[in-house]
Amino acid sequence: MDVRAGGCAAALFHTVKTGFIETYNDPIVQWTPESASGHDSWMGLFLWLELLYLLPMALYGVYRLGVQRRGTSGADELLFLVYFAELAFTTLVCLFDSFYWDNSVYTSELKWSIRQLYAPWIIVPSIGVIDMATRILGRIRVADALLEARKSQ
Repeated sequence: MDVRAGGCAAALFHTVKTGFIETYNDPIVQWTPESASGHDSWMGLFLWLELLYLLPMALYGVYRLGVQRRGTSGADELLFLVYFAELAFTTLVCLFDSFYWDNSVYTSELKWSIRQLYAPWIIVPSIGVIDMATRILGRIRVADALLEARKSQ
């Protein structure tokens, strides 16, 4: 079955990926297990993390916050903290890797453009980490205050 035929979501993703590769020649987007060299063996792990953790968490977040429209629980905030931290970290590794790309293949301008595309995927999740950590810390402080109040009774 040719996923590029017919107007399905896979066709859209294939078109976007192809256009991105043609524009930026980003080796991370072009990575496959067959093309892996020793230094980028982490990409396979990152793809599994995307599939097994980031995608389900993103879907859960949309469901929990968008469909149910209920606030977060402490457990949700902990899940989202790990989600945001993992998302920021894996993108940071990709950005860091761009500093070691071959200068004969990737101009400084092209590398800068790619880094500008990666940066929001580090900055926004980092803000999420701070937000979730602040919420969790608030919950811990309230719980600690309640424990202290019980002790003093």
